[in-house]
Amino acid sequence: MKLRPHQKQDYKECKTHFKELDHILMGGATGYGKSALLYHNVKKEIGAGGRVLVIAPRRKLVKQLTETLLDFYPSVIMGADTEYYKDANVFVASTATMHNKLKVHGGKYFGNITMVIIDEVHINFGSTSMSLVHKLYWDKSKWLGLSATPIDDAGYRLEGWDLTIYNYQTSDLIKMGWLTPVRVLVEDKPQGLDDLKMTGGDYNEGDLADFMMDGARVSNIYSIYKKYAKGRKVMVFAVTINHADMIYKEFVKKGVPVGVVHSNNPESEEEQTLYDFSSGDIEVLINVGKLTTGFDETSVDCLILARPTKSLRLFIQIIGRGLRLHKGKDECLILDVAGVIKEHGYPTMKRDFNKVKPPPKEKQNIEYADSICDFCEYSTQFKNCKRKVKETKKFTRTRWYCPNCGEVMKEVLVDNKQVKKLFELKDYTNVDKVTNEMVGKMIYAIAKRNKYKRGWISYMSNDYIKCEGLSHDMKIQYNRWKAGLCNLDTVLRNINMSREQYCGN
Repeated sequence: MKLRPHQKQDYKECKTHFKELDHILMGGATGYGKSALLYHNVKKEIGAGGRVLVIAPRRKLVKQLTETLLDFYPSVIMGADTEYYKDANVFVASTATMHNKLKVHGGKYFGNITMVIIDEVHINFGSTSMSLVHKLYWDKSKWLGLSATPIDDAGYRLEGWDLTIYNYQTSDLIKMGWLTPVRVLVEDKPQGLDDLKMTGGDYNEGDLADFMMDGARVSNIYSIYKKYAKGRKVMVFAVTINHADMIYKEFVKKGVPVGVVHSNNPESEEEQTLYDFSSGDIEVLINVGKLTTGFDETSVDCLILARPTKSLRLFIQIIGRGLRLHKGKDECLILDVAGVIKEHGYPTMKRDFNKVKPPPKEKQNIEYADSICDFCEYSTQFKNCKRKVKETKKFTRTRWYCPNCGEVMKEVLVDNKQVKKLFELKDYTNVDKVTNEMVGKMIYAIAKRNKYKRGWISYMSNDYIKCEGLSHDMKIQYNRWKAGLCNLDTVLRNINMSREQYCGN
């Protein structure tokens, strides 16, 4: 298994860091080819007289890893398919079976392990099923975590690890010809999404499902598909099983060959659905959570994002499902009807995967801006109000009722007859076409909005001309502003942060 030039660079960097560090994360965008890195790390460790434990969260991944490592005659630890050889130099294990074996046999089951490799580390690490192997080997062995997203949901490096090596991101692999280019069409963020409750850093799943299962939004998904994606091989990402089934019925009603995959499907039914999708008998595949990692149907050339999320990790994994190369495929079309890209940014933007999670702040009493009922002057927040939705063929009306007097505090009316129009979003990190005149107009707009004097304009313009880093960031902010991804207040805040970083003021 030969290393490509970019993989060779990362492999050498990994070897260098392992001389001083014990816990290293390695990442690369979908299509990077992490199997080759895994193979060569295992080969090196065995060559030095070591023994390796490779862990994966799912049966399919265990099977793939076993095939990758056949040269080393691995012992397989996976449910009924376990083929255990005590004296093996390489063990490939599913997380659940490994945990059960360690509970019964303890450390003697694997014996002396010098390296632990976790595939799709963002799924496994930190879970209860990893607790025993962590206790046995974390301080005694080298650990290598592999993933396209070696981060937590907020975008920070997984806690406990020393370093992340992540040199080749999506934009790099597209330029190198290993991934397909993307074209992005988005609509405005769904009205009312920001009013939903949060649970564990993401939208409350129940409330989010109720919100996205609005009849108008579901029929809109089909309308968007018909207008922009008919004839393509499409994956739709839904919130819950009920949401997925509702979308499924809408496509069936319109005569579209469609399939759905979720945790309630029997394994045989899921395999048949995936086979029909791969062969072309199914054109649209709707899924709930199951196909965001490790699903590599290369012919997929369109993604419909119908699942809002605050998780950067989930967003990156979803995007990866459409980026692999395939004969006759010249782009991946991403249709965002859930405000996901406005939340996390353009799919090919560069990201920092080495950010360390800051220590928790002391809890403070936060005073929220209350809403006042016009009828009884009762002060409350909209999340405390009873919400009712009325849907007709012409409109969807959502009302929030005062918990004190029962009168309507807020009403949102959406025209159901009008199909929401998507607009193309360009890569706003590409600043080649942004001129000084364009940035100047943005500076004047900020000054006018905030009633700044001409001295501020001159001061800002001078820093823009003198500082290359600030100049680049301001051009990016111009693109984001023009794309409707942020307002001038956000632009000014980001510019001030850049000035502090690059200019020291």
